[in-house]
Amino acid sequence: MDIIILCNETFYHKTDDNDALFPHLLTQIGIIPDIIVDRELIILVDTDNETTNQGLDNLEKRYRGYKNLGTQFAQ
Repeated sequence: MDIIILCNETFYHKTDDNDALFPHLLTQIGIIPDIIVDRELIILVDTDNETTNQGLDNLEKRYRGYKNLGTQFAQ
């Protein structure tokens, strides 16, 4: 079985013909949708423009939503 890794934005795209979410379409054709759960880079306060990924805030809640929409695992 093939796997495709989606970002948050792509995960919520819908098809034109039947308004189905992209992960549902992938599942129907035998592809496992995966999700990257980190978010945008932000500059750390009081640093020389060092950055870090956001993404741990509300991770469990977000992952439950992704799981309900068809993802099998997250990165």
